[in-house]
Amino acid sequence: LAKLAEAGFGALGDLEGLSPAEFAAELQLSLEAATKLMVEIRSGGIGGQPAPVPRSALELLAEERSAGCLATFVPELDALLGGGVPLRMITEFSGVAGVGKTQLAMQLALDARIPAVFNGLAGECIYIDTEGSFMVERAMQIADGIVSHLRYMAQRDECAEQMAAAAAL
Repeated sequence: LAKLAEAGFGALGDLEGLSPAEFAAELQLSLEAATKLMVEIRSGGIGGQPAPVPRSALELLAEERSAGCLATFVPELDALLGGGVPLRMITEFSGVAGVGKTQLAMQLALDARIPAVFNGLAGECIYIDTEGSFMVERAMQIADGIVSHLRYMAQRDECAEQMAAAAAL
């Protein structure tokens, strides 16, 4: 990849009308290596990465619809967003200072980590703070609240299972 960039090859169109021998000379590769690389590039894969599989617009729409949402745990906001913040998309929250945008962003970043056993995403998140408003202490408070809530849910579910088992006897 470095050799390609160094030689000025940045797009597939840069190979137009170029013979394998010319390509080999440009990259200072053997003819065999240059031919193999040209085939690999033209087939869409490079460096051992598979070529992307073409998908129709209908397949992309179905994939988008099945991606799901991340709940905000604010019923009105989740309803407004159609079930929560859509995954695999960019959602922008805007408003005047002090309305809770940073708090919501911290909450969502932590909610993304909720384990699957609690119907969470068990995912990962990158929080990018461009204003310096991220407060570690507040994030810890939110995380502690989530952990407490998950413990309560686990205890509630355990009690319900015990009651169901006792009723079955």
